[in-house]
Formats: sequence, C-alpha cells, structure tokens
Amino acid sequence: MSAAQHLIVYVEDNEDNFRLIQRLLESTGRYRVLHAPDGPSGLEMIREELPVIALLDLDLPGITGFELARLLRASPETQRIKLVAISANVMQREHQRALEAGCEFFVEKPVNIVGLRNLIAKLVKS
Repeated sequence: MSAAQHLIVYVEDNEDNFRLIQRLLESTGRYRVLHAPDGPSGLEMIREELPVIALLDLDLPGITGFELARLLRASPETQRIKLVAISANVMQREHQRALEAGCEFFVEKPVNIVGLRNLIAKLVKS
C-alpha cells in the first residue's frame, strides 16, 4: 500500500458485492479495500488494521452490522473510524437504526457508483 492510499475494510458476506466495491474504489488508485465475510472477522480485522473507513453490510452472520457499529463506537481504539452502512433494506427505520448504532452514513444497494466514490473521497478528507 502506497502512502497515498487509504485503507478501507468492507464487512460483507456476499463475495460479489465485495468485489464490485473493491474494484470501484481500488481502480482510483487512492484506496486499498480489505474484505471480512462476517461480523466477528470484521470486528477482528478492523481492530487490527484500524482503517480510515469501515463499510458495514447490516445483515451479517455472527454479529449484525448494527452490533458491529456499536462495538466499534464503544472502543477507544476504533471509535474514530468512519462507519458507513451499506444495505439493500431501504426502509427508513433501517436507516435510523444504523445511525443510532454509530454509522455516519447509509448507502443503499444497488450502490450508486459516483455517489459512493464521492462519499468516500469526502470521508477521507474529514
């Protein structure tokens, strides 16, 4: 990883969804995206790698994205990591639950490519 790249961890149980986002972000040359396939491995990877951003699918095996966000916010080592919920559930209550759990943004699937790139660029600058 070059000094100019920002580390992102994407916790996503669907390999195809992960690969799409990985290609989308890594193709810019500005990001390196690591994959965790479930909540427990995501928590461990985020604690070890300390990425600038964690993308969290909300419907994860083991630990849900909501609980993962709460655990990350509760820990001094990970509480400043930017958390972005990514979900196909577009219900307003789901958005609210993600924000209450500690996610700063909610991205709906299917992902708007330009919107996600712009959001990530904004988050790494803040």
